[in-house]
Amino acid sequence: METIKNYLETMFANLPDTEETRRAKSELFSMMEDKYNELKAQGMAENAIVGTIITEFGNIDELKESLDLGKRDTIVPVVSEPVQTVATIENVTYESEGRRLLTIDEANDYVMDNSLSTFIFGLGVFFCILSPAGPVLFSVFEDIFGSNAFTNFLSSFGVGFLFLSVAIGVGLILLSGTKRKGWEFLDQGNCGLEIETEEFVKKELEENNSSQHFMFALGVMCCICSVIPVSVLGAMKIKILSNAVGPSLIFVLVGIGVFFILNSSRKVSAYEKLLSLNKNPEA
Repeated sequence: METIKNYLETMFANLPDTEETRRAKSELFSMMEDKYNELKAQGMAENAIVGTIITEFGNIDELKESLDLGKRDTIVPVVSEPVQTVATIENVTYESEGRRLLTIDEANDYVMDNSLSTFIFGLGVFFCILSPAGPVLFSVFEDIFGSNAFTNFLSSFGVGFLFLSVAIGVGLILLSGTKRKGWEFLDQGNCGLEIETEEFVKKELEENNSSQHFMFALGVMCCICSVIPVSVLGAMKIKILSNAVGPSLIFVLVGIGVFFILNSSRKVSAYEKLLSLNKNPEA
């Protein structure tokens, strides 16, 4: 009902504040509330209810005509561009005052693309951080068993692992940018959110805040704990563990930690970006 209240306030924002207008506003809200409860009892989804009510009761021209407000003397602001208002229910772009208003489906698509882009970017960074683990892990065999064909092969394999990991990491980082290419128009200052879309985004933001904090804390913990394997395995006095496995695990744990930190806000940052479109439409 909060979305409907906000929409009703918007409808009456430019009408004169008279007793007749206030009475009509109260009666219209009462009818909207009855319709809302009726559709809710029928099991209709919240977003569909809002769309139906706006479509059925949201004709401001008919409202003015019924209140005989079109004949009153009012100050009409001069605008350089025509004001467009389009309100449909599903899979249609909303426009108001020349701005494109995103639907819930578009907001979901943006969040999914942003999340996937951040995930791919974090995976690329992980491979880049992991890359030195190969030479560290496999070079120790030459120190233990001496230089021979087998240990030389292991050392070469470690170097190859380094270059392969860096190549995969850089490729993923470059690939991550392609998922955001379809959303550059959000930065052009002519976009916003429809009323029900804004309410939906706010709700999703609240639900994802806790998971963001948990993932961020997990990433920090992995980075801090990365030195533990070196200390524990180093105390065992076993060369392959203290000189190879322990140091290699540092890169593994730091890579995992950074991956979690980067991905902790992948949805939250997308929701905050969407909400900022309404807060600062010209930014």
